[in-house]
Amino acid sequence: MVATLVMFLIAPVVLTALLRPHYAEPDTKVQSISGYARASEYAPSPYYTVDASWVVGAGFTDRDGNMITADNSLCESTDYANVRAGGTTHKDRARAQIEYAERILEFDYCLRQQGIDHYEILSHPQSRYWQFQAIETALMLLCAGLTSLLANTRRPQIPALRTKASVAEGDTAPSIRNSPA
Repeated sequence: MVATLVMFLIAPVVLTALLRPHYAEPDTKVQSISGYARASEYAPSPYYTVDASWVVGAGFTDRDGNMITADNSLCESTDYANVRAGGTTHKDRARAQIEYAERILEFDYCLRQQGIDHYEILSHPQSRYWQFQAIETALMLLCAGLTSLLANTRRPQIPALRTKASVAEGDTAPSIRNSPA
């Protein structure tokens, strides 16, 4: 009973945490790296999706699709804080926008120097829910069947109850009676 309880608690966790993301090949959405604002946009919540898809991975990647951790500290210069959001005149606002656009291009260049080519989001669409449920049910039934088979092969053999018929056939061992006769 203890083994059954442990398996009942462990098996669903293992299936959920380790195997479920690999039941099918995830869809890949590729986004270009587009500046300093894009880099800060990814960090807070890359797993939020509007279409209710299940995101299993996200991050900057190289040309071959290998995940790379970007070091944004290499790309930030100390004068970024001096970029003005606006000014008192149209000329000041235009200059601030040009400076900001230049910094975005510099940031993109810095990311590309680190080997980053694009940003990928790996996800499973909501339409795969029942497919995943069927796979998980099959795996649980397989585990239950294998456990049952193992339990039946490892079970100690209990001698059969002796009956009057077996004694009449020459079995001289004492018989066990279930009811008075």
